Amino acid sequence: MESKRQILHIDGVKVFGITPEFHGLGYANIQANLPRVQKRIKWSNEIKEDVLALVGYGPSLRKSIDLLKEYKSIMTMSGAHDYLIQHGIKPTMHIDCDPRPHKAIFTKNPQEGIEYLMSSSINPIAIDQLINYDLTLWNLETTEEFKYPEGEWVYPGMGSVGLQSMLIGHTKGWRKFTLFGMDSSFVKDGTHAGEHPRSKEQGKHMLIAIPNAETKQMEIFDTTLLFIVYAKEMYRWMTEVLTDCEFSVIGTGLFPAYLMYMNNNNAIKLEKAA
Repeated sequence: MESKRQILHIDGVKVFGITPEFHGLGYANIQANLPRVQKRIKWSNEIKEDVLALVGYGPSLRKSIDLLKEYKSIMTMSGAHDYLIQHGIKPTMHIDCDPRPHKAIFTKNPQEGIEYLMSSSINPIAIDQLINYDLTLWNLETTEEFKYPEGEWVYPGMGSVGLQSMLIGHTKGWRKFTLFGMDSSFVKDGTHAGEHPRSKEQGKHMLIAIPNAETKQMEIFDTTLLFIVYAKEMYRWMTEVLTDCEFSVIGTGLFPAYLMYMNNNNAIKLEKAA
């Protein structure tokens, strides 16, 4: 049954954690994956001068994709991997952390020359697909009852692959980032830039209102509670934690609108997709 749709202000949303079922699946995946893959993410002491494009799979990517031809370093997530390749743009890296099996559809066509930076929590199906390619594992923060083997690095930030892309990019030496397709909301003609196996699941969607920073009128976005939580957490990391970094955001949707609303000191450069 479709949940009741409602309008609420983003600051009124109660932050919540990932469900126990989600954690349980992730734990099983971690235990299966860690022994299979030896390569781990390493800290880079070399600060890279170029800008790293972090590319989500939100609907606005359709309008901004041509801008990615100007970047030499590109990290995709979710379906952006295949979407870029279909448009003649080869990413240099791909990242994911979602433990659910349907996410493996986005790594069924791996390519040489792409570094796959996958959380140990991803489904083993994806490991099967990537095991003979340039595959590196990293570890996602879990609840206290689960303990990683001694010596394993653990990244905070819940299960937001957008946030994790910034942290992993920072570890690898980048300090300048441009975010594409990180909308955190949907549009009438689709939930993502292209096909997605869960695009027709509408039961958990909700409406949210954010004041437009320029017009002061309320803008309504079709989104999910988890997207709202992730948008708020990403903003916090961008402005309070990764203070040695520069961020630009290209796109439309809830996340760019929230950044514009909160970005009083213009610390983040914002551009709309063409």
